Amino acid sequence: MAEESSPMTRPSVPAADREIGVKHPVLSHGYVVLVDYMGNDAAIVQAARVSYGQGTKSVRDDRGLVRYLMRHRHTTPFEMVEFKFLVRLPIYVARQWIRHRTACLAEGTRVHLVPPSRGRPEGGAHPGVSIEDLWRSGREARGPSAGTGSSTESVRLRHLDETARRFDGTPLVEAYRNGVKPVVRMVLADGKSIECTPEHRFLFGDGWHSLREGAGVALEGATVHWRSESLPIAVNGVDEPDPADPAAAIVRPRFVPIDRFEYVGPKMTYDLEVGGPDHNFVANGIVTHNSVNEYSARYSIVPDEFALPEPGEIRTQSTRNRQSGDDPAPAPAAQQFRDDVERISRSAYEAYTKALGAGIARETARIVLPIGYYTQWYWKINLQNLFHFLSLRLDPHAQEEIRRYAVELAALARTVAPVAIEAFEEFQLEGLSLSRREQRAVRELLGGATPSDACATAGLPLAREDGRPMTSGEGVEFLEKLERLRASS
Repeated sequence: MAEESSPMTRPSVPAADREIGVKHPVLSHGYVVLVDYMGNDAAIVQAARVSYGQGTKSVRDDRGLVRYLMRHRHTTPFEMVEFKFLVRLPIYVARQWIRHRTACLAEGTRVHLVPPSRGRPEGGAHPGVSIEDLWRSGREARGPSAGTGSSTESVRLRHLDETARRFDGTPLVEAYRNGVKPVVRMVLADGKSIECTPEHRFLFGDGWHSLREGAGVALEGATVHWRSESLPIAVNGVDEPDPADPAAAIVRPRFVPIDRFEYVGPKMTYDLEVGGPDHNFVANGIVTHNSVNEYSARYSIVPDEFALPEPGEIRTQSTRNRQSGDDPAPAPAAQQFRDDVERISRSAYEAYTKALGAGIARETARIVLPIGYYTQWYWKINLQNLFHFLSLRLDPHAQEEIRRYAVELAALARTVAPVAIEAFEEFQLEGLSLSRREQRAVRELLGGATPSDACATAGLPLAREDGRPMTSGEGVEFLEKLERLRASS
């Protein structure tokens, strides 16, 4: 690609710049804040046309290209736009949200521990543990209700103090299991290797980047594409004399070039959340970053703020979806529930403050707090992964509380990349996909068949074996799609 005649500048979107630092309230005590962004609609277009320079300057042509990319699911250019949000939300909503982690390390990754004495053990090696064993030990301590996250108290991981540029220890806050994802193996010139998703972040020579950003990693089937001229990666370092104590040593990072990438395939993945302010840790000898930095009740006192839904927001259990609510609950039941939430929450917080006053450690005292209390975190995500989050959480079937957060995120993303958001809403959010059977049913409808006959011919059941009508399933969902089409006409 030819060099640009003018110096490169960071794209700036005035509408988005005005939103930086502004709190957008959600629920009783929550909010969403746009902290920073990188890229805009033009960055998407530039990435798509990178093979022949900047391309046309027509806004109409650029809009057409973005819509083409969205229609045909060419997703890589959308990863050129990134967001950093600060989100304050109830813990029970956070547990849903955390399932959307895309930056993950594969099972088998070994995490470096720091001995309690802070010094190196005999022989100079730091003991390690597999990331899945770390998650499992925390889950066993908390019991099977821990979900995808688990807490492992008193574990310290090796991490890089980015200000002092030396290795030290940082506490482990949470370990998360994130499901099976496509994984690549990065092999460095000194033989170190690590398996992870392309979205996981590492410390490159010019700062923190995901492998997709810093090395251009992209998957095409079982083939991994990457930029061979990528900057080196920070790894376990070299000993230098400590000016304050000549008998001791300071371990500083060194940077090693990337040798190659290999496709591993689908593997179970995990992520760790560690203490701040740097939020990094050493895995397989390589400096890596956690993907979400959450407010930790191990270090800070939790504010006395909990979720208390309005009576009309309290829903009865859906008869069709075991994961969600349905209609508003009867007024007496809703009020009783609100009274119980307030009573239990205030009682729990009183026990929490009493424990702190008695000298109980914050990391232990927090156990008594219900999941209605608030937490907060910084969330960094690219536009393509945000689309995935929004497609699930803006859906009418999504839980209402997390849906409200999704609405605010979509509005902030629109200020940065309005054309891309418009295309996402039209082709993904409001679009309809048809399976092979559903396409056959449509052909039957066009031939004059009734919806029930079309479903029967296409193999989309609407009734159980005993003749009772089904309340969910492929046939019911197809009829819902037909209703959506009628309603939008």
